[in-house]
Amino acid sequence: MPPFRVVLLFLIAAACTLLAAPASAQITWDGGGDGTSWSSAANWSTDTVPGPTDDVVIPAGAVAVNITAADVTVRSLAVARQLNVNTNRSLTVTTTATISAALSLRAGSTISGGDWTLAPASTVIFPAPCTTPARLTNLTLNGDLPGFNGSVRWNNVN
Repeated sequence: MPPFRVVLLFLIAAACTLLAAPASAQITWDGGGDGTSWSSAANWSTDTVPGPTDDVVIPAGAVAVNITAADVTVRSLAVARQLNVNTNRSLTVTTTATISAALSLRAGSTISGGDWTLAPASTVIFPAPCTTPARLTNLTLNGDLPGFNGSVRWNNVN
């Protein structure tokens, strides 16, 4: 095979590899839409809702961010304002999450995956006793546990 064909085949293979691997992007909350809904694209710096390959940053602010319309999966998460995971919704992080504000879990909500660091100023708010409790599943909590509001029952804790 002539050398130029070998080089050409190598370049095509390299391009296919690069195109096949999704690149992660940092997406920052700017509140430019309704200012509260995770699912509103206009609330994000790229005007797109974050997805599974994105690194999400939610800076400090007075208004809480609400996950209400759909389940959420992101690569990483850094939150400095209240984040509400509403009824029967899930938040999955595949690498790391850092929470330095309130994380509010509603009935039937779930957070899962990755290594979660709860800063000393953070709070985890669980729903009042109900028939469908909130869940923390398949994750690692790092650092000192923050104050917990609501009922907490630990199952299969190592």
